[in-house]
Amino acid sequence: MSETLKSRTARASLFLLRENLKELRSYAAEFDPDQIDRLVKTAELTSTTIKKLLSWIADASTTERNPAPEGERIDIVAVTRALAAIENGRFCYGCGGIVSPC
Repeated sequence: MSETLKSRTARASLFLLRENLKELRSYAAEFDPDQIDRLVKTAELTSTTIKKLLSWIADASTTERNPAPEGERIDIVAVTRALAAIENGRFCYGCGGIVSPC
């Protein structure tokens, strides 16, 4: 399979995963027993998409063989906070900082 097709498939899978997670969150926020069939189908599709993405990751080279030096490692907590700030509309695109809540 060509690299272009692989990257498009991976991007499409990530898009589907993001949309399915949004739907699952909305089902959780407003649970309706009449919607349980849709919830199950969305959960199954999410699981299938994750399995597909895992197969792509398994094919990729791992970073465990060549770990990043201590100073170049990604701070997962900082990235998570930044993503939460973006999602909540508290990220300043002008300076790149996080706006304090009122």
